[in-house]
Amino acid sequence: MRRNLTTDANSAALFCAIVADPSDTFARLVYADWLDEHGDDADRLHAEFIRVQCELAKIIPTLTEWSYDLSAQVDALRRRERELLEAHGKKWLQDMGLPEGECAVQ
Repeated sequence: MRRNLTTDANSAALFCAIVADPSDTFARLVYADWLDEHGDDADRLHAEFIRVQCELAKIIPTLTEWSYDLSAQVDALRRRERELLEAHGKKWLQDMGLPEGECAVQ
């Protein structure tokens, strides 16, 4: 059985930092690194998802109607974000001990 990531003290502390300030990209990227270093293949996919979202958060505010080069990158990131979320989102919520119906993975 897969562990609940919130039962690990380090993971729980990182997760709490993200909950305290969801806009803190640094905390999210540190958590992604932790998942890569301490997790399994599913955790590494979750880390990829986090990185995709952080990259989108960085790029989207800079978009203008003239940002054609970035819009293709955003489209690719959005596609990957959707693929990962559809394939693994419910499981990630379970792994974090969060109820599926009350949370939106963003």
